[in-house]
Amino acid sequence: MKKFISLITFLLLSLNTSNAVEFSVGLSANGGVYDASGTEKRDESGTNLSTKSKAEDLYLAYGSIFAEMHLNDNARLGISYVPYALESETTESTQRSLNAAQGGTGEADRSQKVQVDLEDLTSIYVSLYHDTGFFIKAGAMQGDLVTNENLGSGSSYGNATLEGLMAGVGYEKDLDNGLFIRAEVNYVDYDNISLNATTQSDDSHTNNISVNNLDGYTGALSVGKTF
Repeated sequence: MKKFISLITFLLLSLNTSNAVEFSVGLSANGGVYDASGTEKRDESGTNLSTKSKAEDLYLAYGSIFAEMHLNDNARLGISYVPYALESETTESTQRSLNAAQGGTGEADRSQKVQVDLEDLTSIYVSLYHDTGFFIKAGAMQGDLVTNENLGSGSSYGNATLEGLMAGVGYEKDLDNGLFIRAEVNYVDYDNISLNATTQSDDSHTNNISVNNLDGYTGALSVGKTF
């Protein structure tokens, strides 16, 4: 992902140098609310032992940087990047074991801790501007979802790539000396994610976590400069 970002940035600067087109750079403050639903399935030897589902709202606040090449007076090709990891809170739980009378093995309870980072969140987009300052935009987003867990079973979940599409509207106002301010609202729809747990060799149980219907709205306030 970092190499890809470097390549896009190089192309933007190269095109600006060779064709003398304008480009803009700036900073954004972002906030969003998303709907998400997740399911955890626990199997043993191909037989489903339990399925748990949960839905909740997710809230995010983060900063980003962006660079845009002006294709003409009304269109721009841009890239936005979050230069740090977005960290979730650590979730802790205890997995209770059944005793022999309850049909279980009587083994010790297991402590579960899970924390997730979203790294290198990047958006590539095209925005179309109107003479009044209003604009529309559409693009794609991608980030690396890194799971950090400490599970009593010794299992661990792999990482995944989070991908999605976005579309939005906004308003931009020019200031002096090439500066501008911008406000926008975007709708984001991410693809579903499925993670399988690796287990110890003596554990016949398998766990799968899936995140579905992850979508929502983000708002952004930006300040930038056109060169």
